[in-house]
Amino acid sequence: MRYLIVHRPGAMMGGDVIAANDYGAALRVHGAEVDVRPADAVGDMSGFDWLHIWSANAPQWSHPVALAAKRHGIKVAMTPNWWSRKKRLDYYGYLERDIVPGYTNSVAQTLNLADLLLVCTMSEAVECWKLVPYRRIFLFQHGCTMPDAQIQEPEDYVLCLARLEQHKNQVNLAMACKHLGYRLLLFGSVADESVRQQAVALGAEYAGVGDHDQAMDLLGRARVHALPSFSETPGMSNMEAALLHVPAVMGNIGAEPEFFGYGGIYADPTDWRHIAAGVDIAWKRGRLEWAYVPTWEIVAMRALEYLEAWT
Repeated sequence: MRYLIVHRPGAMMGGDVIAANDYGAALRVHGAEVDVRPADAVGDMSGFDWLHIWSANAPQWSHPVALAAKRHGIKVAMTPNWWSRKKRLDYYGYLERDIVPGYTNSVAQTLNLADLLLVCTMSEAVECWKLVPYRRIFLFQHGCTMPDAQIQEPEDYVLCLARLEQHKNQVNLAMACKHLGYRLLLFGSVADESVRQQAVALGAEYAGVGDHDQAMDLLGRARVHALPSFSETPGMSNMEAALLHVPAVMGNIGAEPEFFGYGGIYADPTDWRHIAAGVDIAWKRGRLEWAYVPTWEIVAMRALEYLEAWT
């Protein structure tokens, strides 16, 4: 069996890209022949048995890639990383409006091209079925590679490890930390400069963007990791926090409550006071193993068994 994994174009880093590459490496451990390519360098698809589109919630690139695979007679699997954007849009005043006209319908058209959807949780499956009822789904979970960092005694700061944008909700997090008097570090690329400026004006410190080792060093020393976004499925930095025993505060809308269970701390992303209460609980926790996160090797083994049997 030959597998082609395709992730978003032009991507050099980010949780979705790291996950796609780590999953591909895990498939190779189990003997599969795998290529991992960005969508802008897909090239020749001939000879592959499966195309796996990673983060298929961006129809501007995932839809044409899926169509090309169909023309080649290749089966299409998709990891949607999908959750409705409605809560976020309503919060920011875009009542009943789409991100761009036709976006949600385009996502549905893309998912409808899949022979198989590989989702993280049953709650994500339900979200997908709202767009594409009865589509075949495999509960894929997500895995994570153990960070090259040590479990350390915490230093007194809250870390948000994510792109700076409205979806990740750093402004409400900064408001919560200002209220608590806790130091907040933001580490990640800036997708929305206004978010960075508002968060810094509220007292957050922008620590810049760097490589994965720098990110894991900051995470390993943080007292709390906080990413109260409007949905994650379930968010690589949240999984890495769990592996490093760093207490984590997450949004209560996405896949995180099902994935992490009782060990996570969940907050309403629309209410900075609710976020503050969660951060305060996390601040007072010690280092502990608060959630099970499977390795990519375990996830890949289960996925291969399913895909090969299904084929």
